[in-house]
Amino acid sequence: MECPLCNSNQFKDHGKTANGDRNYYCEVCKTFFTGHTLKNSIDRQRKKIWLPEINFLPAARIRTQHIVKVPIRKIIIVIAIALIYQMGLVAITVNQLMVNHSGIGWEDGLSRFSYNDAHHYVFLSKYGYQSTGEGEEFIVFFPFYPILIRLFTLIIGNPYLAGLVISNIGSVIGHAAFALFLLEAGFEESKVWKIMGLLFLTPISIYFCMIYTEGLFLAETALLLYFLEKRNYSLAIIAGFCAAFTRSLGVFCIIPYLAYCIKNKIWQTQKYALVQSLVIPMGTITYFAINAWLFHDPFYYKGFMKNIWNKEVANPITQYIHNTGSIVKGDWLDSVTIYIDQASTVILPIVVILYVVSMLHKKKKIPYGLLSWSIAQWVVIASQSFWLSNTRYISLILPFYIMLEEIIGKFFISYFIIAISFGCLLIYAVDLFSRAQWLY
Repeated sequence: MECPLCNSNQFKDHGKTANGDRNYYCEVCKTFFTGHTLKNSIDRQRKKIWLPEINFLPAARIRTQHIVKVPIRKIIIVIAIALIYQMGLVAITVNQLMVNHSGIGWEDGLSRFSYNDAHHYVFLSKYGYQSTGEGEEFIVFFPFYPILIRLFTLIIGNPYLAGLVISNIGSVIGHAAFALFLLEAGFEESKVWKIMGLLFLTPISIYFCMIYTEGLFLAETALLLYFLEKRNYSLAIIAGFCAAFTRSLGVFCIIPYLAYCIKNKIWQTQKYALVQSLVIPMGTITYFAINAWLFHDPFYYKGFMKNIWNKEVANPITQYIHNTGSIVKGDWLDSVTIYIDQASTVILPIVVILYVVSMLHKKKKIPYGLLSWSIAQWVVIASQSFWLSNTRYISLILPFYIMLEEIIGKFFISYFIIAISFGCLLIYAVDLFSRAQWLY
């Protein structure tokens, strides 16, 4: 049985009315209804043709004027779990470094957390963007992370240590915020921790404790969702702007923001809510302005992406077909991480399709806002002429974990297999990192 007003099944029997009809009280929409009303509602449901309803962000239950409030005790527990996870991740990484490099010192250990792009971010934090000469090509990196490294260096003193602090703090905040978002959205606790388990074991977890933008971007996108669920739109806009100022994919944070505006009809209470959403893409526009200021071309970075990183814009459908063929033939089997990059990019659209089919089959509301957000990010990732490092980008599409868990459902064996696979890839990445080899 479901409440005829909000479709919730969380109601209690409150005895009988004066005329002998059974009386119920819904704990979600806070209303009373009788057995007669319930019967009429069921009869109407049977007569009408069922179509999937639009719900821009998922929730385990529909709320009218009822907002889920997570107790302080649970918030503390969530933050503690995120902190323990991060400490464990760092401990595993340090242990693997010590196994492969006996007698490793502090400075050497710190430098090993600073491979590849880490040096570029630190360079930008020290010298900023260069219009000529050394470091000119670093214009391909967005500015927010280097700015934070510069600010933290004023306190900590060492830019590499500052970058590590930002990444690790960002990881803790991001994991905690995403879990709190799920709880605020009304997901059952068991479901929340199954989703978080997949995120904890994501193959790119090693990047959460390196001088890369993964930890920071996770915090920004998770906080965006959390603030939207809390209906604190001003903080959500700030989180979205920071995400767009950190990575190119951050600009798509405007999609869930607008989805919430439409869902909650926010313009009725906040007149300029839709206009304020334009603050989010200002992060990306600012990056383009830096390109135009230094090189008189807002898209100057594309030249370096093509000439140094071998990436340029391509047709995502053509790329999908080509790389699917490469996976089947095993073209990249000699490089496991690149093969995983190809596979993860091919798998995401399949997960989306299976998720939609699953929701239709279960007659649940389809989260069109999160689906659009996921697809938009995937299209940009798949539009690269060379699929490299795609796993790092796809693994931070947070709705992916919600969709994956929903597909698995109550098939615990399937969940166990996927979780073990993720964990093995995580350990594999940590080992590669400790050996200073290429990761995702």
